[in-house]
Amino acid sequence: KKKITTLIVPYLLWNAYGIVVFMILTNLPGRPFYLNEGQTLYEGLILNRYNFPYWFMRDLIMITVLSPILTLLLKKKIIAGIAWLFLLILTLLNMNVPFFQTSSLLLFFMGGILSVYFREFWETQNYDIKQIVIYSVLLILLAICKWIDIPHIYTLYVVVAPILFWKMCDVLAIFHILDHEPRWFMKQSFFIYSAHVFFVEG
Repeated sequence: KKKITTLIVPYLLWNAYGIVVFMILTNLPGRPFYLNEGQTLYEGLILNRYNFPYWFMRDLIMITVLSPILTLLLKKKIIAGIAWLFLLILTLLNMNVPFFQTSSLLLFFMGGILSVYFREFWETQNYDIKQIVIYSVLLILLAICKWIDIPHIYTLYVVVAPILFWKMCDVLAIFHILDHEPRWFMKQSFFIYSAHVFFVEG
């Protein structure tokens, strides 16, 4: 019930809002009304064709549905490792499954492995500035390699960059930057997903 109210219902409502906005923009004077060439209401609501930043939410919903199976795979370290390698191969071959990307499943499952078998690494904050600088430099170099479009670097980037960024964030604890309650606008996740593309792409 909680997942339905916190994921599925907002996902459908915000996608409906995206369709309405698209209708308005394409129904301006001198332009005929249409949803989009070859696209349907189903694609707009379920496949987020008009609210495209919601690919993440769509993948998260599908992965949540699969979470009982993923939990079983995580019970054995060897089986979990084999499953992750299998997902890595699918991702490198650009083989997606219906409704979501294998790269999302790869990262979600990697997070499960790291939280189950390497919890101490994540829960221990690192206050060594030298290591944080190293993480930062590695992240910048990885981003540059991604920018110049080295083959397969994108997959390496999406796997390694979140780990480096997470450990870099330990520096925030050093200066007590996170020692406060998040403000109300920081909790508006669906609005942030919808609006951030205008700032990133703009």
